[in-house]
Amino acid sequence: MKYIITILGAILVFGCGKKTNNENGRMKIDVTDVGALCTVNSGDGDYGVIKVLARDDQTIHIRLYMNKWSERPSSVESSELSLGSINDPGGFGIGHLPISISEYKSWAPVVIRQEDVLDDELEGYNMWKDAGGGSF
Repeated sequence: MKYIITILGAILVFGCGKKTNNENGRMKIDVTDVGALCTVNSGDGDYGVIKVLARDDQTIHIRLYMNKWSERPSSVESSELSLGSINDPGGFGIGHLPISISEYKSWAPVVIRQEDVLDDELEGYNMWKDAGGGSF
C-alpha cells in the first residue's frame, strides 16, 4: 500500500509538467508554447502580434502579423489579424519566421491566449522543414 501511495504522490508532484495555475485557476501559457498568441515589441516603439507555430530546443517558428499598436494591447481578435502583402502601405507580416528562442525572447513577448495552429498556417513551416532550413 505504501508503494502505491508513493507512486501516486510522485505522479501528482512530477506529472503536472511545466505549467501551473495562475491566480484565476487557469493554466499558465508560456510564450514559447505552440499556439501562443503574443504581443511583442516591434523594435520601433510599436507593438505587434505573433503566433507560435512550432518549436524545438533552439528554434521557435512564428507567424508575424502586420498589425501594429502604439500601446501593448491586452486582447486582439484573430479575425482582425492580417499578414497583408508587400504592397500594403502599412507594411506586411511574415507567414513563417524561424528564429532562435533567445532572439524571440528579446522581443519581450506577452501571452494574450492560446489558439489551435491551423494546417494552412503551417504551410511555410512544412516547406522549411522539408528543405532542412535554418534560423535567424
